[in-house]
Amino acid sequence: MTFLGNLMRLGLGEETLLALDLFGEAVFRVALRHARPGVLHPRMWKYWHLRLHGEPPRRPPPTVIAEMKAAEVLPPDAPEAPARPWPPLPTGPKRGYRECLPACD
Repeated sequence: MTFLGNLMRLGLGEETLLALDLFGEAVFRVALRHARPGVLHPRMWKYWHLRLHGEPPRRPPPTVIAEMKAAEVLPPDAPEAPARPWPPLPTGPKRGYRECLPACD
């Protein structure tokens, strides 16, 4: 299920659609139900609920804080982490292929 959760996070590439055809929607529904905290950001969480269930999600995507509250490890009034844009916005100048390649050696 971790594999499919990560694949669903990536969006609608050819690989995701091929996996959807191979495994079927039922398996993707199970992967969505058991998604690990932080794997799916809110936009993809909503997309996959609409795609697989035909309705918006009834709960927000799982977060580590929410899971810890449910397990009663944290108090119920513990604050959630602030929302961050996804994908992260670039902070520096863009680097080209030739600039990144020597760093991989």
